[in-house]
Amino acid sequence: MLLVSGLFTDRNLLALTVGRMANLALRHGNAVASCYGHVWLGMLSGAVFGDYQAGYRFGKLALDLVDQRGPFHLKPRVYLCFGYCVLPWTKHLRAGLGLVQRAFDTAYETGDVNFAAYSYSGVLLIRFEIGELSNLRGEGLLILQKDGEQQIEAEARSDLDKVALHFHRSALTSFELPVSLLRYVIRTKECVSLSDASAENLFSEDEYFRRKSPRSVLCLPLIKQQQLTGVLYLENNLAPGVLTPARLATLELIASQAAISLEQATLYAELKKANEELQTEISERKCAQAALEKSSSELRKSEQRLQDIVDNTTAVVFVKDLDFRYLLVNREYERRYHIRRDEIIGKTDFDLFIDRQCGMFDLAIGNLLMLSMKLS
Repeated sequence: MLLVSGLFTDRNLLALTVGRMANLALRHGNAVASCYGHVWLGMLSGAVFGDYQAGYRFGKLALDLVDQRGPFHLKPRVYLCFGYCVLPWTKHLRAGLGLVQRAFDTAYETGDVNFAAYSYSGVLLIRFEIGELSNLRGEGLLILQKDGEQQIEAEARSDLDKVALHFHRSALTSFELPVSLLRYVIRTKECVSLSDASAENLFSEDEYFRRKSPRSVLCLPLIKQQQLTGVLYLENNLAPGVLTPARLATLELIASQAAISLEQATLYAELKKANEELQTEISERKCAQAALEKSSSELRKSEQRLQDIVDNTTAVVFVKDLDFRYLLVNREYERRYHIRRDEIIGKTDFDLFIDRQCGMFDLAIGNLLMLSMKLS
């Protein structure tokens, strides 16, 4: 973790961490992961300190250690770092091609898809620099499924050492790609590779092939858990047989990782959208709550002003709702009926006075009965 942190934040921290790893190995002997520290020291010796011969020696030590002791999961990293970053300082660039290819092979074997794709890009770059790749002119399309329909999400065009990538969403037409080939791949979920599209094939009658005449063509489904998530379409316009079985295997590997990445990107986009909607709803609720509190405050102030007004009159003043419950009484009401305001609000006359009236009625009946008995 310190290596990664130092690489992206502080090169001094990176150099300090790598130097500490090397010192521990020199003092206590090489551990299982010492090969990784040595190859990093080899890279820094040349790139930071300018000692390329020392860098080569440390890199060679790392290579010997990882070949003799492992661990297997560090082999791709040591092979790539030494073959691509250290060896070219003292040897011809071609000398590192085998190691970078081994980095790809071992990463592929261990299932490290990300590092395999990274290593393969190193293979392509070295082959291009030494002149082995002169027919990289072509086009590529990324097609994704949205709401049951396929749409072009991205387009790439390469011309030797330049690659232009454009992100745009557009409908599929026969102008961009062979529609019959695409439909076949979507229906069967099978990869279609045409080493020479100009020769007779199942899709020769497609309008796109008759108009544009591409040479090498590949249409690769992106599948995640047996579900089609998209399609990758590639073509080369210069030469047939560009998409060799080795390249096809690599592209299939990258496509499987792309399918996972696309699903993660889709989930992230949906989560981001849901979070934005939630934040909007929270903001709207806060605004509504603030407006409600403001209205309540203004209402309380209005009620208090009204209370102050009616309290300063000698007349009895009260306000009732449609159910005859008291909403407001003044001070004179309290004084005259000998009842507090908090005992009145929300109640009706029946709630307040029925017991008193019943008591007075019972007393009147009792007096009447006593008077009647005396008279009799």
